[in-house]
Amino acid sequence: MLPRCLVSALALLLCACAQLPPAPTAGYALSGRLSIREGNSAQQALFSWQSAPDEDRLSLDSPLGQTLALLTIRYRPDGQAAEAILERGGEAPEYASDPRALLLSLTGLDLPLNGLRWWLQGEAAPFSSARRDEQDGIVTVSQDGWTIVSQDYRPLGKRQQPFRLNAQRDEVQLRIVISEASTASEPEHALSTAP
Repeated sequence: MLPRCLVSALALLLCACAQLPPAPTAGYALSGRLSIREGNSAQQALFSWQSAPDEDRLSLDSPLGQTLALLTIRYRPDGQAAEAILERGGEAPEYASDPRALLLSLTGLDLPLNGLRWWLQGEAAPFSSARRDEQDGIVTVSQDGWTIVSQDYRPLGKRQQPFRLNAQRDEVQLRIVISEASTASEPEHALSTAP
């Protein structure tokens, strides 16, 4: 009897560990600033990220507020990107299946877009192996060669939202500071770090 219980308990534990972090069900919106540094090169932008279960929209603006690019990412049910559309100014939209490569080729920004929708929530992306550690309110995720440190967690709807994220891979360093966050279904939970 004991071995059967042990096998059942182990099976339940493995199933619990294998559950994927869900795509946002009600949607959320984040805005703030980001900086990306690679070697001696550095770029900064303001951003607005709107997330829904099957689509994300990322707006990148200059520090003066001029829209530089609008990237729409549509997802398959497994969470992988299915299509990316990049719009800039009055130019014709550009389409691709890889949002990161599209953004890099047209703007020079090398953002880890494949995992960012989950990393912005302090979670690992569900489609590749990862390690997640949490200690003293700081979450560290190691995934796809990136080390992502999320901190400054605050309540947002029914979950905790990190307001600071640092991600690094080799010489590339990405810093994100969120100034406003809200959920689509609970706008009264909007938060702001602005004075």
